[in-house]
Amino acid sequence: MADALSDDPKVLVVDDDPGLRRVLCLALEEQGYSTSFASNGEEALLLITANSYSAIITDYDMPRMNGRNLIEHIKNLNALTPVLLMTAGIPEIVFLDLLKYSRFLAIHKPFSPPTFFKALMKVMNSPVPTEVHKRSEFRVKTAIPAQWSTKGPEVTTGILRNLSLGGTFVETEKPIPTGTELDIFFQHPTEPSLSVSLKGEVVWAKHGENPGELEGAGVHFRDLDRNTIRTLQTILAQTVNQMGLGWFESAR
Repeated sequence: MADALSDDPKVLVVDDDPGLRRVLCLALEEQGYSTSFASNGEEALLLITANSYSAIITDYDMPRMNGRNLIEHIKNLNALTPVLLMTAGIPEIVFLDLLKYSRFLAIHKPFSPPTFFKALMKVMNSPVPTEVHKRSEFRVKTAIPAQWSTKGPEVTTGILRNLSLGGTFVETEKPIPTGTELDIFFQHPTEPSLSVSLKGEVVWAKHGENPGELEGAGVHFRDLDRNTIRTLQTILAQTVNQMGLGWFESAR
């Protein structure tokens, strides 16, 4: 479905705005790209299943099938297809979900032609992962000091890494057996006066094999209420923004 970069790269432009579609296709063709276009996700999906493209450029807000659903279909067909998302605004939770895909980049509308082409080249030239991990949720690299306890009074300290809405990796000096239920507490990274508490269960354990190597465990969160979910979304979104993940930086 996705061609490697070649002398005649073929790009699909998906947008319900006919004026923008035409401008983008003409600009791409002037730069040597072959183009196809669709006015919504459903039309695009028909083209994608029948043709190969070097990259797919899509709007977010479209009738019949929006950009999020289209990208999910694209990545299910071929996870390595470069996708550039154009948007004037996107909900945090949707953007965090799309970040689980490799070779994905977003660009803010409106944008200049130089910014558009830089973003397109960046996503088309992004590294091809040696393995495609189909995670259900995007994980952000974090280093959040935390405390947790089991059912007793003892409190253990450590670091929360690879945080997501569904779980985290806890790094600690003491091993935590699989199946252990944890009560986890930590301070909001950017709002220290706000504490976060949640429940989780250890679903896998990592044992330090070398002297001084820390132990760790994969934890799945349980029974999150709306306020906790919203707090986690905010933490993840702030971390993503600080790291510049997902967005083409020159488009800001």
